[in-house]
Amino acid sequence: MKLINCVLCICLFIVFMGCKTTESQDNISTPGDKPGVLDEELSIIEKGDSFAADEQYYQAFVTYLTASNIEENSLIISRIEGVLPYLNMGSGQEDKVSVRLGEQLSQGLKFYVEQKTSSENQKLAAIPIKLNYSTQLQNGKKTDKHLVLISSGQGYVLFTPPEERSVGLYNVKAFLYPPELEKLIEQNKSLYDSVLSLLEQKKSSVQINVYSMAQNITTSTLILDLDSGGKPVGQNITELGLDSHLKKSGYQLKVNNLDHLYVLEEDNNAVLDRIKRDYGDTIKRIIIGTAQLEDFSYDGQNYSVKVYGDIRVFNVQTGEVLLRTRRYKLMQGQNLDSTLNSSYRQLGIDLAQKLKEELP
Repeated sequence: MKLINCVLCICLFIVFMGCKTTESQDNISTPGDKPGVLDEELSIIEKGDSFAADEQYYQAFVTYLTASNIEENSLIISRIEGVLPYLNMGSGQEDKVSVRLGEQLSQGLKFYVEQKTSSENQKLAAIPIKLNYSTQLQNGKKTDKHLVLISSGQGYVLFTPPEERSVGLYNVKAFLYPPELEKLIEQNKSLYDSVLSLLEQKKSSVQINVYSMAQNITTSTLILDLDSGGKPVGQNITELGLDSHLKKSGYQLKVNNLDHLYVLEEDNNAVLDRIKRDYGDTIKRIIIGTAQLEDFSYDGQNYSVKVYGDIRVFNVQTGEVLLRTRRYKLMQGQNLDSTLNSSYRQLGIDLAQKLKEELP
């Protein structure tokens, strides 16, 4: 009897261990068993893996992006991180280029996506490339814009930046941006942000230096200061402030002997004719304008003074207006005369700064 019981115990133990072994095997984790990983998405990932195995890395990348219903973004991110090293952004020019203010680049900027395989590096055709670039609005503020271009049969996109209104540095950045990525904004925003961050790390950038040659062109000034009634104040402090600031910046200024009252004439041709008659072609440009007291007040302690300047820069030989700019200046002080003088002078400095930024 004891022998029978012993045999039964052994049998029960074997059955129990067999069940535990089966249970342990059933609990082994596979991608298809992970929460949120649907069979359809798993199939998409496997398809992407197949593209990657065949060294079709761009196809693998966009295929992974379509598996957006997977809750575990890390599964897709890990796959994308595996193929992105084989997809590189590049540009067809130096990282820094220069263009003169008022002109456009003689040749557009070229960008491409290159796929690296075991046998060759190939520039890919019909690939969406997003360009982010900075530009200046009419109000003088810089803004960022973007557009998506499709690479040509040779693998390039060609972009001609807009003509800028002021000197400075402007950036153009290019990165891979397939439509499958755009769709993720609504389908899976967190995945979109993660992938975009990876793509921006691989961007190609070009910096555009917009410069001016105005400081090398001989220029003269004729700016008349007026009171609130439009009468000359006797001193032309705005012109002094402007000249001083331009000289410090290396501008070639030449003094003229014209009467500042010429400025009040509606037709500036009289000034241009006198400059050409008296100075020939030694003066290439002349800055003509007025600075006028617009308003002032006193609060018992300080005077508030507001002045307004309006100037034009002329090509002496052709009469062309190269630039017109207007500026206000508001200043405060305890003494009216010194506050007026400071206002006119600072207005001249502000006008000069605008010329440095925008005069071609």
